[in-house]
Amino acid sequence: MKKIIILLILATCGVSYAQKTNIKTNKIKEKYKNLFYKNPKKYNNQEQIFKVDKIVFSTSYKGSKLKSIYQISIHGKVNNNDERVLHNAKSIDELKYYKSILKGKYKKILFIEYDYFVSNKKYHDTSITVEF
Repeated sequence: MKKIIILLILATCGVSYAQKTNIKTNKIKEKYKNLFYKNPKKYNNQEQIFKVDKIVFSTSYKGSKLKSIYQISIHGKVNNNDERVLHNAKSIDELKYYKSILKGKYKKILFIEYDYFVSNKKYHDTSITVEF
């Protein structure tokens, strides 16, 4: 009799706990707000809200050029389209600067990408504009 009562108590507790975790869902909060994306070839050259999935800060060393490359890669969605902005920083200080800005308080950040040609050679430029 005691075994049956203990089994019933364990079963009811287990079922109620399992239901509690399935019912409870929280809305995911955006970590970064007021980030925008602009590209002359996309979205009518208008600023669009950039929903960030992840931001990657990386460094690599190019042995042939004997220098380090510092990169900021921002992955996210603009109007439900996947976008990725890759910005090359000049120094580790610039990389740290953008990392501290994204952790701190800012009014608005705009990522701009554009392509242009100079004597049949294509160039791709990116810029990050921060408004405080």
